[in-house]
Order: sequence, then structure tokens, then C-alpha cells
Amino acid sequence: MPGKRIIIAMVLFCLLCAVGIASAEVSIVPVSNESWTCYDYSVNLAKDDPTWGVLLIGDNRFFRGVSHFVNYKLIDGDTVFVHDGLYDVEYNITDWQFTDISCYHFYVDGEHPNRYYVRMFDNRDVLINGTAGVV
Repeated sequence: MPGKRIIIAMVLFCLLCAVGIASAEVSIVPVSNESWTCYDYSVNLAKDDPTWGVLLIGDNRFFRGVSHFVNYKLIDGDTVFVHDGLYDVEYNITDWQFTDISCYHFYVDGEHPNRYYVRMFDNRDVLINGTAGVV
């Protein structure tokens, strides 16, 4: 029996050494924007400057597939000024109300942008008509 205890003690010692070595290799990645997504850039700008809203642009009415977060300001009824933090560009979208190519989900009235969603709807009528759209 003493031999069995020595073997168990050696196995436990080896396991503890393995755990110690594995835990020594863990490193904490410093916080930076090198791995940010379009969501991170948009939410960060909206927090830092509340004059910017968050806008989700997609090519599907239910935002299935690929969609892209940007920031926006309304210039007038026909123009939305867009800041795209991921690509570091700014541009205007004119006639956004009437386009059938892109769909827009505006985060309004303090809504927090949702990175993970099952299905959303184009809610441009919230800004066009001032009505509460499907959110």
C-alpha cells in the first residue's frame, strides 16, 4: 500500500505542476481599439458625444445577413450625415427615405444598440413620420 500512496502523490504533484505551468502562460490582453467592430466604434462615439445617434444599415428588411453599425445625424428631411468609425469615413445619404436598396434601423429615444438580435425591422418611419415603429 505505501507504493500506491507514493504513485498517487506523484500523480497529484505532476497535475499541480501542469496547472501551475498552464496558469503561468495566461496573459491579459490590454484594452485597445485594435479589435473593435463597427458596433464598438458606434456605441463608443454615441456615449462620448450624445449628438450622434446609432444607425444599423442592412440590405434586408429584417436585417438578416450582413448589417453595419454607423453613427448618424439628421441634416434635413432628405439627408442623413453618417460617420463610419470602423472605416473612418463620413458621408451623406440622400433620399434615404425612399431607397429600396438599403434598410435602416435607427436607435432612438435612449434605446441601447443591440449587438445580438434575432430579427429587427426597418424603422425609418420613426424619423420620417415621428411615429413609433416596430423596434
